[in-house]
Amino acid sequence: MGKRITFEELEGLVNQFARALSNLGVEKGDKVAMILPNIPQLVIANLATWRIGAVAVLNNPLYTERELAYQLDDSDSTVVITLSLLVGRVLNILPETRVRKVIGCHINSYLPFPKKQLFPHVKKDMHKKIEPSGNVLVFKDLIKMYSPDPLDDLGEWDALSTIIYTGGTTGLSKGVMLSISNISCNVQQFRAWSRADSEGGGYEEVPGSRPGARPSSGHGGVTHGVRRRREQGRYTFYSQQNQYGSFLLFANGEHLGSFRSVLCL
Repeated sequence: MGKRITFEELEGLVNQFARALSNLGVEKGDKVAMILPNIPQLVIANLATWRIGAVAVLNNPLYTERELAYQLDDSDSTVVITLSLLVGRVLNILPETRVRKVIGCHINSYLPFPKKQLFPHVKKDMHKKIEPSGNVLVFKDLIKMYSPDPLDDLGEWDALSTIIYTGGTTGLSKGVMLSISNISCNVQQFRAWSRADSEGGGYEEVPGSRPGARPSSGHGGVTHGVRRRREQGRYTFYSQQNQYGSFLLFANGEHLGSFRSVLCL
């Protein structure tokens, strides 16, 4: 969308929001739920939660109230950070959870000028005003109240840092418990894999389903990905395990020649 945040700026934002969470009573080991798409506030909130030694609970913003109520209660989350559009949904299920505070985020908060100013008028269905109250806060107003100065990092390498929930295909979704060590190892594995590909002769890496992203549904998305990208050279295909059957079904001998490797997660 044209907005860039430097690592130095991100560091300051993380320190600011970490202080905000601490001031809201979030302590080491507490659970902070994030019902957000891929916007800057998700990155800031995640890193800030780790910085104070708390646990980030990542939830799907497309889930129903019933599904979210179950996950928030199951994870013992006490703070929820979500889109302004979803604040009402979270407030509806508040009595079923241990959540004390809800922090609403606007999609346009980190857009550059003039997109930030025009967004509420051009995308009216994607912008909703948040009415602050005793248990509802606004992310952009909250974060600017605190200092960006350096803050001690209370995160521990092998301690619980993140809970992500499975899709619930075989029943109730289950919380997957991850440490910073787990996540760091994942990042290093992908980096090593990518480096090996590039050193092997300029292979293009195009994800069929990026880790952490929602995969294309059905065989059609996989077929399209194979055929459209086959002419771009050989590359590594990342996918979830439940898409591997679709991949094999449509990637015949001719298409398989386009792939250096297939990595299923």
